[in-house]
Amino acid sequence: MLKKIALIIGLTVCMVLVTGCSGKKAKDAMSVWEKNAALDAGQSAEELYEAAKGEGVLNIYTVSSRLFDVAESFQKQYPGLLVEVNYYRAEEMTEKIKQNHASESYDCDLLFITNGDGSLTEDLIPNRLAFKYVPYDMKDKLRTGGSDEYLSVLLEVPLLTYNEDCYIGAPISDWWELTEEKWRGKLYITNPSKSMISYTLFSMFMKNSDMMEASYEAHFGKKYEPAGKESAGEAFVRMLIENGLNVVNDSDDVANAVALPGSKSDAVGILNASKLRLRDQGYPLQVCYELEPFAGVINPANIMIAGGAKNINSAKLFIRWILGEADGNGEGGKPFLQEGAWPSRTDAHGGASRKLEDMNVIYTDETYSSKNREAFLNFWNQFYK
Repeated sequence: MLKKIALIIGLTVCMVLVTGCSGKKAKDAMSVWEKNAALDAGQSAEELYEAAKGEGVLNIYTVSSRLFDVAESFQKQYPGLLVEVNYYRAEEMTEKIKQNHASESYDCDLLFITNGDGSLTEDLIPNRLAFKYVPYDMKDKLRTGGSDEYLSVLLEVPLLTYNEDCYIGAPISDWWELTEEKWRGKLYITNPSKSMISYTLFSMFMKNSDMMEASYEAHFGKKYEPAGKESAGEAFVRMLIENGLNVVNDSDDVANAVALPGSKSDAVGILNASKLRLRDQGYPLQVCYELEPFAGVINPANIMIAGGAKNINSAKLFIRWILGEADGNGEGGKPFLQEGAWPSRTDAHGGASRKLEDMNVIYTDETYSSKNREAFLNFWNQFYK
């Protein structure tokens, strides 16, 4: 018996030693990669292009379909360089990156990802799975206000959308109106358990319950009286669900419910304001820029180099391209310079009719949304069946 126990202890010690050695080896390998990546080097586009010609296909993981357009223009600008773009939901991307790292395959070079659930700042960056690279000649041209741990390309804002063929102007002025009987069954959202668009907005309703209380009193003319320990933010989400909230698969489903061409729908829906680009396809889609207590939340969309990236020069060059190159006017940034999206560069005006500073919006508190995601989902699942 004692021999068996000794054998088990010995095997356990060996496994710990092997795991520890493996972890140290991986850490050392990443340190070597980071040193060779020279993320602080001041390289021009010409220098990077020459170096990139000897690399393979640039592999990008993205949460935005607009990266396909950026990749197309990049390949035209830099003949001989090839790009492969893979679309994932944010959670899928995070898991895929972890799997790549665990297997040391390092198939991804660039990540285009949001951070509403904190996966970037709470997981990928601390574990050295994602690295920030800022071109030397763009460092003083980027907005401040979000996190300095990642590089933002644009700022997106989930807002309430409506059909301008049905409504002349914004149909509501306060979020609490959507809990009233006249709006029963008319609100469409993506599932906050899967979509950062809905989750970040709902989580900020909960974090800013004091603002929701003040808004409740202003709208209903009476003080908010909590049901037990339920905060005003929690009550708002619960009441939306109880008022026939429609939860659909993706943003396109929301857009079609609200503003399918020719429908004159009286529904409203929560979408990133950048979906206003559907107006070019005949969708009579419009957004509410001014709601109480705040119209929406700012969610930066970010680009990061994946730890262990094989095509580092191509990755750096692509980052320059997507940021619009040195003067901000390059083709690579144009898919983001449109109505409903705000560039991260202070010297690029974009196509938005409203300045971000003139809107009633707030930044998502990413630390809060990350730490409270499980609690929110538990709350959500109590009422959404």
